[in-house]
Amino acid sequence: MILGPTCSIADRIAFLNDTAVFTTGSGLQYGDVYRIPVPGGDVHVVTDPDLAEDILIRHGDCFEKSRIYWRELYRIVGPALGSVEGERWDYLHQLQQPFFTPRNVKRYLPAAQEITTAHLQRLAGETGEGRTVSVLDALSRMNVHVLLHVLFGADEALPYGEIAERIGDGEAIIAWRSKFPWRPATAWLTGANQRARGHKAFFDGIATQLQSARPDGATADAHAEASTLIDALVNVAADDRAPAFPDNVVRNEIIVHLGAGTETHTVAEGWTLYLLWRHPEVLERVRDEVRDVAGSAPVSPEHLDALIYTRQVLRESLRLYPPSYGLVRDCVRPTELRGCRIRPGQTFFISLCGLHRSPRLWDEPERFLPARFAPALAHSIGKYQYMPFGAGKHVCIGQHLAVPCMLLALGQFVQRFEWEFDESDAAFVGLSTMKPAGPFTARLTPRAQVLA
Repeated sequence: MILGPTCSIADRIAFLNDTAVFTTGSGLQYGDVYRIPVPGGDVHVVTDPDLAEDILIRHGDCFEKSRIYWRELYRIVGPALGSVEGERWDYLHQLQQPFFTPRNVKRYLPAAQEITTAHLQRLAGETGEGRTVSVLDALSRMNVHVLLHVLFGADEALPYGEIAERIGDGEAIIAWRSKFPWRPATAWLTGANQRARGHKAFFDGIATQLQSARPDGATADAHAEASTLIDALVNVAADDRAPAFPDNVVRNEIIVHLGAGTETHTVAEGWTLYLLWRHPEVLERVRDEVRDVAGSAPVSPEHLDALIYTRQVLRESLRLYPPSYGLVRDCVRPTELRGCRIRPGQTFFISLCGLHRSPRLWDEPERFLPARFAPALAHSIGKYQYMPFGAGKHVCIGQHLAVPCMLLALGQFVQRFEWEFDESDAAFVGLSTMKPAGPFTARLTPRAQVLA
């Protein structure tokens, strides 16, 4: 028995061409679950919250993160939290989860604010009157610095611009190789595989630099409680409880955390700034709230809880443009969904962008309406109807860090700049994340005497 209808040949091609565009557009005509025959097997696309909950929660032990998702990441980077399953994933997740709790995140935020302030001050000094900049490049440099400092103890000496460029190119290589099964081999002809090797060698050097910069008193006892994430990762090699990992596990985790964190933060912030520019009445209300809360001081961690409307804006932006736009799961144990037998090997693509834009679930789903997330209406949005950070076992480990860091960046950006994007109707494309299809450049003008 097949779950849902089967797509036409033309729509199968459209799905393969751009999964995000198809599942938020013409794919919705097939209903809340449909089958797409693709090279190597079928993919069932899901845009139903209850079925998503079945796969992620109720029958979660019958599904694993799909090899479609992590196979090329593993081949290029090696074993890391984002590229393994089973015993190794369990170990790495248990090891790292304590460093991403809300309590520990609060310790990181003053440093995140200081770095955000410094980068935006520098950007204001560089832009002058109406200089055009790549929004994503500027945000990416800032976010790389924030994450490397708060998670791995990086100092000012690292080449954050080059790191951001290499992470972006690595993400593009992995996305390109993942699309069709023959591409990993043909990537030698394009030079992509050679670039990937160069990036790994570069991050070997970054990992060595970060490890050598650890304080002299950093623990080397694998059974002692590590005080920082990099200490915990360094100690894996000496931990007799750990599954087998290569010596370069620190490098692998740096790459994966930067790829997952920098890319998603940057894209989410970029789309939010674009939506604010397209909706000046919303931008004005955000500015009013930021001014009422922070006055003439830069937005800082103690202000975040009071930025209620700004948080609504961010949540609505994440609804329209969830950076991680899909969750892919492989069935590994027989189970049943909607009365249908599901066999091991069947693959399900839970389209987060399809869920977030489904007219069956949202009124006027294509409109930017931050009022959807007003506190009085929060109860009306289902948990599995809106999942910008995923759900279940593999929910984003960094979600408690992501939201306050993005609010800090957005709050300070609206304090410091006026901006105008060069594209009035930017399209998105599904690559490693839900990115703008075009260059996403904007003219920035520093605002006069806003901050003390």
